[in-house]
Amino acid sequence: FFYILGRRDERNIMYIVKKTLVVCIFFLLMANGLSFGEGLDNETFLDIKTEIIPNDIALDYSSLDDNPIVVITHPENGSNLPTYYLEVLGYSMDPDGMTYMEWTYQWDGYIHQDNETFNLAQYVNFRIQVFNLQPGTHTVTVTFYDIYNNTGSDSVTVHYGENNAPQPPTKPSGPEDGEINIDYTFATSSSDPNGDDISYGWDWNNDSSIDEWTVFYNSGELVQTSHSWSIPGTYTFKVKAKDTNGDQSSFSPIATIIITANNPPNKPNKPIGSAYGRVGVSYSYESLAIDDDGDKIYYMFNWDDGTDSGWIGPYNSGDTCQVSHIWSVRGSYSVKVKAKDEHNAESVWSDSLPIIMPKIYSHNQIMQLLLQIFQRFPFMVKILNQILI
Repeated sequence: FFYILGRRDERNIMYIVKKTLVVCIFFLLMANGLSFGEGLDNETFLDIKTEIIPNDIALDYSSLDDNPIVVITHPENGSNLPTYYLEVLGYSMDPDGMTYMEWTYQWDGYIHQDNETFNLAQYVNFRIQVFNLQPGTHTVTVTFYDIYNNTGSDSVTVHYGENNAPQPPTKPSGPEDGEINIDYTFATSSSDPNGDDISYGWDWNNDSSIDEWTVFYNSGELVQTSHSWSIPGTYTFKVKAKDTNGDQSSFSPIATIIITANNPPNKPNKPIGSAYGRVGVSYSYESLAIDDDGDKIYYMFNWDDGTDSGWIGPYNSGDTCQVSHIWSVRGSYSVKVKAKDEHNAESVWSDSLPIIMPKIYSHNQIMQLLLQIFQRFPFMVKILNQILI
């Protein structure tokens, strides 16, 4: 009987010791500023540290309003967590002083709230740790109260363990009018919550069907894509984003472009310049044309000797183009010119200007020709003598 009583007393003593240790540990944790909250299947706890600024340090609070300033410095809002552990860091400050804060953790409809009371402080650092995260979107909101019950808050949202579709791309930026068969470039961008690379699907006729997908780009990178239309009209178009997992965003806001038919320049004027000359001498010729669309104009002169000027320009519509040429062989030539606009639409050829380049005689050849004339017509010598004498 004594032995049994001894064993029973021993168990009672051990029970009392264990309870005492639990109570001691609890008070030690409270003394260190730790408070434990309940979750679903995970452990969630707040670690808050306060810092009171000494009176001999002058702080400029002139820019603060009546409410506490709360700033979460980590993690970045919208970031993706690599592990199931979330640590939220930040600070709060208020010149009136603060003694109380509360915070809320939200995930998939589940809400956990907790609070902390601390000694009066104008500046407080805080840390919130959440363990055993489940896949999804997690939000932590932190609120501080000053001694007048004014409040200030900040929140952060992060993602863990699930793929999220990219954000809808920005409205495509680019020209709002253009001409048929001309490539025009448009820019857009999107961000992926998981940091995945992004491909862009363009719907060029706004029928909600993707006409082309781009290659993959870095999340957040500005992307440019070109497109042309072959028929005049007003076109609306949009773009969506797709990540490397195949998840797609909704469409961007709609952009609009007005496409008109491009007209080539009118027939250039007939070239103006010397119609008679000598080989080996440079002669200048000019012409002009009008483009009804107001496009820049290039000119090309054909010299009818197997060469041309190549395309010269650009010139404003209606401006005169002048160019020079040298013929190396005597003969008759026809000079003409054509024009093209900046979109490579070409005009017809102008009317031709006839050019004559006679043979050049040397001094000896001229003297021999005169002797032949005098021998054949002797009376010309007498007439020439009377004129000269």
